This record gives sequence, C-alpha cells and structure tokens, in this order.
Amino acid sequence: MPTSFGQRLYELRTVHRYSLRTLEELLRAELGDANADYGVSHTAIRKWENPKKGDKEYRPHRPVLAALSRIFNCKPDFLMEGELDQNLPKSKDRLQSYQDVYLLTKEQNDVLLAMKKIMLENNSTSKTPSADSK
Repeated sequence: MPTSFGQRLYELRTVHRYSLRTLEELLRAELGDANADYGVSHTAIRKWENPKKGDKEYRPHRPVLAALSRIFNCKPDFLMEGELDQNLPKSKDRLQSYQDVYLLTKEQNDVLLAMKKIMLENNSTSKTPSADSK
C-alpha cells in the first residue's frame, strides 16, 4: 500500500525529532516573508499529517513543499508521490543499502559525506603509482 504524503511527513518529522511547533518554526524561517502567504502553522502541519476521515488529504503549497524538502533534504516528489523503494533498482546492489539516507539529520549526513570524501581520496592516492615504481 502506498504511503501518503501525510505519513511520509510524519515519519520524517519524528525521525528528526521535530515537534509540530519546531517544524513550524523551521518552515517559517525557511519561507521568510512569504510565510504569511501560505499560512504555515502547527495546526496546518497536523492536518497535512493526519487528515480527518472523509476529508480530502491536505497538501501544502508548492513553496512550502520546497521548504519541507530543503529541511528534510529530500526531493519534493518523494514527499508527494513516489516511494523511495520504487525508484531503486530491483536487484540487490549497493544502492539499496543507501535507501534510508534521507532519514539522517543534517549533521549525520555531513559526517557521512566527509567520510566518503576521505575514503575516495584514499582510493585515488593508493591507485596513483609512486615515483619509485617507475
């Protein structure tokens, strides 16, 4: 069963340990002066995450969706439509082990990227022939 926008938003918010009010503050800071045009509030976020039965699913305006994507470091289409698993190759390869990287905090992601950079630098220096071997 596909995951709805509200379910994905709730999952991202709770994994990052953001309260509704914290996410509201982050969105207001990200949107700046445009926030007044979009009515971002903790109540609106709650409605996006958990629409009442029988109601249509609430969705944010595009600029708010873009701000959410920046806050959670994910693509807008992941929030709105596609499942991350559907975009990955079906075979068991190395990419599948990274399918949940979007759940990392910014700090954790920065550490991961720094480690990757160091490892790639080590790979390139170990493959470079030394002057002595010529």
